[in-house]
Amino acid sequence: FALAWNNSGSEPRQHPFFRQGGSGFPMWPSMPSGRSWGAQRTQHATTPQPGPKKNVVIVGGGFAGGSTAMQLQDHFNVTLVDKRPYFENVTAHYRVLSDGNMVARNRLDHSNYAPSVDVQVGSVERISQDHVLLEDNTVLPFDYLVIASGSHYRSLPVLGSSGTPPIPVVSLTDGVACEMEQQRLASTNGGAVAVAGGGASGVEVAAELAEAYPGKTVHLITSGHAPLANMSKEAQAEVERHFSTLKNLHMWPHERVVGIDSDDGSVITKTGKKITGLSSVFLCVGFQPNTEFVKEDMSHLLDNRGFVKVNQHLQSTEQSNVFAVGDVTNIQESKLAQNAFRHAAVAARNIITLESSRNLTTTLRTYTPAERKVCIMLGRSNSVVVGPTGVESGLQWAKRKQGFALSANVL
Repeated sequence: FALAWNNSGSEPRQHPFFRQGGSGFPMWPSMPSGRSWGAQRTQHATTPQPGPKKNVVIVGGGFAGGSTAMQLQDHFNVTLVDKRPYFENVTAHYRVLSDGNMVARNRLDHSNYAPSVDVQVGSVERISQDHVLLEDNTVLPFDYLVIASGSHYRSLPVLGSSGTPPIPVVSLTDGVACEMEQQRLASTNGGAVAVAGGGASGVEVAAELAEAYPGKTVHLITSGHAPLANMSKEAQAEVERHFSTLKNLHMWPHERVVGIDSDDGSVITKTGKKITGLSSVFLCVGFQPNTEFVKEDMSHLLDNRGFVKVNQHLQSTEQSNVFAVGDVTNIQESKLAQNAFRHAAVAARNIITLESSRNLTTTLRTYTPAERKVCIMLGRSNSVVVGPTGVESGLQWAKRKQGFALSANVL
């Protein structure tokens, strides 16, 4: 979920997501004039054919879904289905854990950025070839469907007789849970917490908690030999150097959380170790797509891991009027906010192109995955930036990210 960007080129003017952050820093990547984000462009009509507007249903109101809705609202009857009436910047949830004021900054009503969109607050029960069924039995017919339902971290097994963990187990994708846990953390002194997962999200959470709550012990449990084990040795060294300054942070390398003891809330690792005395556990591992509603009647849209199979135009490989954007796609790339925005730009333009041209040979825009520059926060005053050209770190990058990206103003 870490944010990513580069700072070259001119910003596309047609999309308010792409603004400049503090000190004139372009927080989102941009492409030369006349090019799409991560896409190859060909000549096409810019508006749909005259006549009644077609129906587009978008499932999910995160980075990808919200951006797609914004771009399509003037061309179609757009319905956005989301569990909450607001967009929430999930990449800032680690900061919510230490700052109660972040909650208000981190949310933006869908109606504020997409006023022409019909927002349906609820959950999807299932989808079919031509409609979406909500849990309250509302039926939403569509001409085009965009699956943008995001992802979550899988839950941990609860080991013991009760089957219920006695302490909070908080997923970083759950903003409400993060908000509630911040209140608990701020109201108690001492104790210990555990962070499961040593990737970018786990590193950000562990560093934030250790810095914000110096009286609490923070255990970071990772299956790798070091934090950010899937990144370069230089990035690992930068994180380990910062972690060495945090005396209340303890690393557990070459370990993996296999469950939580229902009796005392201790974390049990794959080697049988027990980490005790915990007040809460934070999940930052076990990435899974939110596609349960697809499996019911349209499982052929998914691969064997549950991701939506898409072609280079972000269309379903099984049904051409179905698109997928964001974390749910089976594209082999990092699941980043920047990539979600790029997906939305390509998918939205391709839907407009399909509807504006009667020519079945119309060439659609193509999404091209690429390595992005990723900024991983290490508390409030440090960060490590990993990209194609190497590794950087320091306060300047932390200020740039904090100056803009850690709020709902990314919309």
